[in-house]
Amino acid sequence: MLGKRLISGAALVLIIIATIFVKWFFNIMIISFIVCGLYEFFTMLEKKGLNLYKYFGIGIGTIIPLSIMIRFELTKRWEFLFIVLTLLFLIIMQFKRRQNSGVIVDISTTLFGILYISWFLSFLIKIRYLPEGAGLFSCVLLITKLGDIGAYFVGTRFGKTPLIPHISPKNQLRALLRG
Repeated sequence: MLGKRLISGAALVLIIIATIFVKWFFNIMIISFIVCGLYEFFTMLEKKGLNLYKYFGIGIGTIIPLSIMIRFELTKRWEFLFIVLTLLFLIIMQFKRRQNSGVIVDISTTLFGILYISWFLSFLIKIRYLPEGAGLFSCVLLITKLGDIGAYFVGTRFGKTPLIPHISPKNQLRALLRG
């Protein structure tokens, strides 16, 4: 068991190092995270009964980081123009649907997913393309990971009442041991 953990840990470290220092690999990883994140977000909301524009959202969400990678700039603030055009396309697509209940929720949730996942993760590309981008991106990863580890240790040491008991790591461990 320890050997498998060491091998998977070493592979993860190599992937992280390649992501930091090899730009094309970095681009592939960011686009992969964006596509997977959008797919998971839209699928989760579809299970809740929303009629989203899942594949349109994933497509537009993929275009955003690609346009940043190729340094496309139609205008100085092209992102705002892109968001407005996306909203217009969503409204036009809604006219083709027969069902009109929940239109505002469907369109706004699709647009929110694109902005929240794709647009925000695209800022990592902008950070990486700065002159000292590899170091800045490394700092973002390090701060995020250290914050996560610190929260875990503070929570296990000083936390008496779990914030969300049904997703507590202790409950998941108990379920694995029982199962």
